[in-house]
Amino acid sequence: LDVGCGSGVLGFLTQKHLMNSFTNPSLRSFLLGVDQYHEAIRCATANATTLDQAQNSFFIQSNDLFPTLTDSPNSVRKRPLTKHIKAVKGNEYDLIVCNPPWLPTDIDNNPDKGDFVSFSDSYVYDDHKNNFLGRFFAQAASHLKPQGRIFLVHSNLGHLLDLYPEDYIANLCTSNSLQVKSIFETNARVKFHDADWFAKEKAASKVLLYEIC
Repeated sequence: LDVGCGSGVLGFLTQKHLMNSFTNPSLRSFLLGVDQYHEAIRCATANATTLDQAQNSFFIQSNDLFPTLTDSPNSVRKRPLTKHIKAVKGNEYDLIVCNPPWLPTDIDNNPDKGDFVSFSDSYVYDDHKNNFLGRFFAQAASHLKPQGRIFLVHSNLGHLLDLYPEDYIANLCTSNSLQVKSIFETNARVKFHDADWFAKEKAASKVLLYEIC
């Protein structure tokens, strides 16, 4: 399951790795992606076709982070195959991947008030009402199969900007019956202008991959 799938890139990469690791040729993986935006579902569905993964993946638009897959058409008028529905029976998953918004914001995501986190900005900023990470961790454990894993891509930029503590993700895990098994990190490769107010913090930031169980 790819939660907040966007273009589907994280899910597709995970699926490719799984397929390459299977020693039994009869084994198959199935990718279900969910995102609240129609633009994301349209893009991920098109990418599945381009990558020849349309038979092994399906994408649905939903504000629910862990929706139950039914035979209803999605927002791009496609229906899941019967094998797709059977693959996620019980709404539990061997792997859950997620690249959530990295920075909290106090913007009220309400276009009527003039404050609005746009489609593109939503992948960077998590408004306090949406509370993506809080909702994700509150539900994730109940949708993870025994011996399953969560792989979460995050950043320490928010910590460097004093927006949350260094052990923010670890605390969310502990509070929701999960634990961080390992953390892989790499330097953030982000282009920014030297005049950027937060150039120092961005230059020092790391991209973190959490393995959670």
